[in-house]
Amino acid sequence: YRKNKMNRKFISLSDISSSFVYFPLHLQPEMTTDVLGGEYANQAVTILKLREVIPNEVLILIKENPKQTGLFRSQLFYDVIFQSKNIYWVADDTPTFDLIKKATCVATITGTVGWEALRLEKPVICFGSVFYNHLPGVFRVDADFQWESVLRFKYDKILLTSAVKKMSKFLSPGVSDLVYKSIVKDFDYCKNALEVSDSILKYIEDFKK
Repeated sequence: YRKNKMNRKFISLSDISSSFVYFPLHLQPEMTTDVLGGEYANQAVTILKLREVIPNEVLILIKENPKQTGLFRSQLFYDVIFQSKNIYWVADDTPTFDLIKKATCVATITGTVGWEALRLEKPVICFGSVFYNHLPGVFRVDADFQWESVLRFKYDKILLTSAVKKMSKFLSPGVSDLVYKSIVKDFDYCKNALEVSDSILKYIEDFKK
C-alpha cells in the first residue's frame, strides 16, 4: 500500500485477495448522516465501531464521497482511521459497483449504497435509520449483531421483492426535494404540490387516529 500526507493508507482493488467490507464515506454536513445517523453521525466513530464488530483480518476499504471537500474532514479524522488495523482507502476513481461486487458486504450509516448492494445480492451492515433497514440482507449494528449472520446471508430475489412491495405500501406520491425532479418524467410543479400536500394531510389524519 502507499500513504499520503493526510495519513491515508491506499490500496488498489486489484491487489486485494482477502475478504473486505466496503464503506463509502457520506457527504457531511448532511441531514441523512448528521440526523438519521443518530449515535453514528461521526463517521470516524462509525468506522472504529465497524472495526470492532468484524474480525481483525477482514479489511475495511474506504472511499471518499465525490461531493465532499476537505473543509469538513479534520486531520484528526484521518489520524484516527490511520492508526486502526487493516483499514485502507481506495482511489476516488475506483468504481463503486466494482467494490460492491467484490466485497464480502457493504457497510453504511444511511447511504444509498446499501440499497445498491442489496440489488447486487450483497448483505449490508447498517448503522443509521434508513428506508431499507428492515429488508432481508440488512444487518443492524446493535447488541444482537453477529458477523457470522452476515456471512450466512443467502440472497433470495423473491423474498427481497416481496419485502420491497410490502414496504412500498407506505410510500406516497410526490417529490419533496426538487433536486430529484429531473428523474420524474413530465414533472409538473402544480401536480406535485398537490400530491405532497395530500400526502402530508393523509399522514396527519392517520396520526390522529
